[in-house]
Amino acid sequence: MSDFDKFSLKCNYSWTDADRAKRHENSSIADVIDTNNGYQVLDFINHFMEVSGHRSIESFNRIEKMVKRELPEGVTTQKEIENWLSKNLLKRV
Repeated sequence: MSDFDKFSLKCNYSWTDADRAKRHENSSIADVIDTNNGYQVLDFINHFMEVSGHRSIESFNRIEKMVKRELPEGVTTQKEIENWLSKNLLKRV
């Protein structure tokens, strides 16, 4: 897995103990990602980068921006977000 940490993120997130407890609840591709939970977003982006072959901080930040600010309403599960990113990531370079 990629090893970017929370200090690589540019957007604001919640980092409470409750958020940390929910960190590993979403391990299935059918599970909803809370885009305000920093732990879930960080884990998701690192996972997506690993499976899609992206490695740079620029890619990390572009993916973060898309997830946090551009994700269409109704695209909420890990699999839906992965599919949307795969289709749209290169269009926004």
